[in-house]
Amino acid sequence: MAATRQPTLVQGTGAVPSPDELRSLSPLIRLITGVWTLSSVSKIGVSSDSRVLEVWAFMRDENAEDEARIWDFERQYRNSVGAYPFELHVIPLDQIDEETLPPVETPLDRSRSSGP
Repeated sequence: MAATRQPTLVQGTGAVPSPDELRSLSPLIRLITGVWTLSSVSKIGVSSDSRVLEVWAFMRDENAEDEARIWDFERQYRNSVGAYPFELHVIPLDQIDEETLPPVETPLDRSRSSGP
């Protein structure tokens, strides 16, 4: 009988995060999901190096009300994690050429087709 493959959450490591590791991700998950609830946000990107975690909120058009909500989500995140090397970027795509920005992973993108 073939061995049953165990699910993994950390790609490439074969490891499933511990409950403590998952709890430590909760503030970041709340930040990202809060930002994603805003319909003006067309995609969310993430990037990191050995020094800082960066989250990128790409907005279709500048929207002051939604941008203020994004900064509220950031404050909540910072209050949860304390001093942590983190940067949030809010990018209005009607004012900034995306090609001039550094490459980011985009796990959430409303412009991608959801079909097969």
